[in-house]
Amino acid sequence: MKQLTRKLLMLGAALALMSSAPALAAGETAPADQAPVIAVQLDGETLTFPDAVPQAKDGRTFLPFRAVFEAMGAEVSNEGSVITAIRGDRTLTMTIGETNATVTTAGATLPLQMDVAPYVDTTTWRTYVPVRFAAQALGCAVGWDQEAYTAIIVDTDKLVEKALEGKQFTYLDKYTDYSKRFNEGIWNTDMDMAGQMAMTIEETSMALPFSAQAKAITQDQTKLEMDMNMKIDMSSLTEQIKAEAQATGESAEMGDQLQAMIDALGKEGISLSIRGDITKGKLAMLMEGEALTQMGMPQNTWFSMDLAAMTQQTGLDYASLLTMSTSQTFDPAALVKTFLTTMTPTAATNEGYGISYQTFVDSAENVALALSDKGFTKKGSDYTCSIDGGLNKLSLTLTMKNGKVAGYAMVMTMTQTVGESSAYTVMEMAVDEKDKLTGTFSMDMADTTSTMNMEMELTGGYTKGKTAPQTQPPEGAGIIDMNALIPMPL
Repeated sequence: MKQLTRKLLMLGAALALMSSAPALAAGETAPADQAPVIAVQLDGETLTFPDAVPQAKDGRTFLPFRAVFEAMGAEVSNEGSVITAIRGDRTLTMTIGETNATVTTAGATLPLQMDVAPYVDTTTWRTYVPVRFAAQALGCAVGWDQEAYTAIIVDTDKLVEKALEGKQFTYLDKYTDYSKRFNEGIWNTDMDMAGQMAMTIEETSMALPFSAQAKAITQDQTKLEMDMNMKIDMSSLTEQIKAEAQATGESAEMGDQLQAMIDALGKEGISLSIRGDITKGKLAMLMEGEALTQMGMPQNTWFSMDLAAMTQQTGLDYASLLTMSTSQTFDPAALVKTFLTTMTPTAATNEGYGISYQTFVDSAENVALALSDKGFTKKGSDYTCSIDGGLNKLSLTLTMKNGKVAGYAMVMTMTQTVGESSAYTVMEMAVDEKDKLTGTFSMDMADTTSTMNMEMELTGGYTKGKTAPQTQPPEGAGIIDMNALIPMPL
């Protein structure tokens, strides 16, 4: 049983490794309470504060509300304890002393939860707000230069607008026309997946082959119903336990319940059902199977998630992501903006290492140029554009027939390093002229003591459907709110 316990702990540690990197990337190195004067940089220029300077409190950087947001071009107001900033089509509303906030974009209001509250400094009677949350809520990138003791704010909307000036996007328009077929009406999707996850922790390794079959119904690319079954072959785990037990003289017995769970994962598998409305950012998920029952998972219990709130609190812009993935127009502005959300400013100057404001300027220009007509190169009937963002890369190939897009292929690579942990991901996807889909996915993650590799291949296709998807769990089903169980860090 000792060997089994070690293996299960190993599996849990590997899963923790998978989830740790994105959370760390969203973190903030806040200045200490006893520290030098904090500087604030907006679009490469240092702001001045005549009567109220930035402050460090509760492990966060706070800025004078009115001074900073007026510098960002926002209209600000303060009625009683409610403070409001309006910038373009976004309205941010916060309440002094409370961690609840709302962001309204294009008439849709999204409630958000902060981990620190705005406050009034009684020495200056100025209102202070948390810089990272407030600036990100208005669509800006925010970072911290520890050496320069500077909070850095980058107005990415302004950069995108300038980068698109004077450029033509004819090929993306053709891709838009092609994509409209999948964005409109009801589509049925069938998908088969197969792969393997391999893990090593210290000197112990194991490989877990898996397979899955999925059927989905989408409507207007925003409403979703999906049912999937996944099987995981854990025979290598049980064989390794027995081999190590034999070598050490320990007992390799696994309780009947545990053995039944392992057998069920390989034979019956786990069933996953998803229902959702992407425009509202709402998603519900149900997992069932004998293996989960053996683990104590409640039956007929759905887990609900507010994707919009989760995305906003990681620093990404849900509206831009939604526009890029579901819009009737393949919006270059949304693509450039989304690419910039993968970057965090870390340098107040252009010298040395780190991501400075000039890095954002250059990246916005390079991405816009790559997506424009000048960025596509022709080879036979294929037209390809490539974006090289250093840590993140994208290649899009459009297959043309009679002047229209008949199919496409996309390759994305992403690299992330947080401390001594790293992750490298490659995704490839292609759809041919007959709407048949093929793709591969690979991910390598590592830290000082652990490695994990996952490889997966998928095949499938799209056909026109007639029955609309169910977007809500069945009536009477139990529902657990995942946002309440796992609050996202700011």
